[in-house]
Amino acid sequence: MGRGYETIIRGTLTEHQRNDLNHRLKKHLFIAQAQESSHMWNGGTLVDYLEFLKGEVRAQRKRLGLDGTARALIIFDRAGAHTSKVYARIRQQFSEELNCELLCADGSVQIPGGF
Repeated sequence: MGRGYETIIRGTLTEHQRNDLNHRLKKHLFIAQAQESSHMWNGGTLVDYLEFLKGEVRAQRKRLGLDGTARALIIFDRAGAHTSKVYARIRQQFSEELNCELLCADGSVQIPGGF
């Protein structure tokens, strides 16, 4: 199980508060940089999240003494950016690069939001 990843809208936290929370909660949660207009996910936030997730998967493999040949399972809830066909290629590249299965990314399995 990896850390949580939270998106926020600009004005919710100062950069100092965000950095402080990230430091204090670093074992459990990462708060991404604030977005201009919404905390809702889009293509940009998906790309940022997948970059974050790369580090999480690699760190977890290292902790377990595994290399990149060990297949990982990542479970997405049914948020629009996770399952949208618009971002299918981004998810596919990520899956191939990290040797992982993205459960729910194609919409075939319905994982409720915030599970």
